[in-house]
Amino acid sequence: MLSGGKTLGEILKTHLSRIGAGDYFAVLGYIPMNAENEKALQAIRMSVRDAKKVATCLGFGPRFLHSTGQAYKGGPNSGVFLQITCDDASDLAVPGQKYTFGVVKAAQARGDFAVLAERGRRALRVHLGKNLKSGLNTLAKAVTQVYKRFSLRGDFLFTTWFTGADGMQLGMIGLGRMGANMVRRLQKNGHTCVVFDRSAETVKQLAGEGATGATSLDDFIQKLQKPRAIWLMVPAGVVDASIKDLVPKLDSDDILIDGGNSYYIDDIRRAKELQPKGIHYVDVGTSGGVWGLERGYCQMIGGVKRSGEAPGRYFQNAGAGPWRD
Repeated sequence: MLSGGKTLGEILKTHLSRIGAGDYFAVLGYIPMNAENEKALQAIRMSVRDAKKVATCLGFGPRFLHSTGQAYKGGPNSGVFLQITCDDASDLAVPGQKYTFGVVKAAQARGDFAVLAERGRRALRVHLGKNLKSGLNTLAKAVTQVYKRFSLRGDFLFTTWFTGADGMQLGMIGLGRMGANMVRRLQKNGHTCVVFDRSAETVKQLAGEGATGATSLDDFIQKLQKPRAIWLMVPAGVVDASIKDLVPKLDSDDILIDGGNSYYIDDIRRAKELQPKGIHYVDVGTSGGVWGLERGYCQMIGGVKRSGEAPGRYFQNAGAGPWRD
């Protein structure tokens, strides 16, 4: 039995926290099988995959019952299941019977869940009612929210502007070929970006593509929501000067990210200097060139260390592939 939580988000958090090393996560969709619904379910599946780093799968019921459904019940108890059901928008009567095909499908879903529970499987059923599109959207956002914050080995947290569909805000300083394309990639994945560069023309171009342009550092800071997340994509030689200009304008709990491939000794020094001010510093060695927009960027991420905290997983939407701690 699953206990803990009264809201959808709290219940999902409790359920998904049961996924451990060596487990897999399966989405069991007893909803109409079409491209739109598959896309929504895939988004849920990939949110869990990227956050938990486990194998994931998706199936539409009741058709999967005769294949993977058998493994779910008869195989090792290493699956964590999310069953999703809905009320049919339209239904048909079974010829010669008093019930409908919708009733049959609902019975199969209930039977499937009952056997999972009987076998001690970790399963949660979410019924979305009649408004399937709205329900899927709410569910996808709730799953994303579960992974909104991941603890890094440090005193701070990263939010979903790196992690998923419910994008958050990021400030980018330095709009060269990589910086500008990183903004484009992040925006493509649903995040909002405030941008600043010495070149007003570059700022104007990205503003025309959906970013929020800033005319000065003060304007840039004012347009960012607190706590601010600011990524510096400037040459390593000017990082210290850029930080010096920024720090008087920042507040405690703001996050400063250096993507300029700085010497790691300099990054350690900067993190120590900023810590008393409550400003969190992360160095992110970034490569990918002009191909990063399409393929994603390779990133080597370092932050403050604190005993007992697991490494956070983030930057997925800017990255090129699977993450390694």
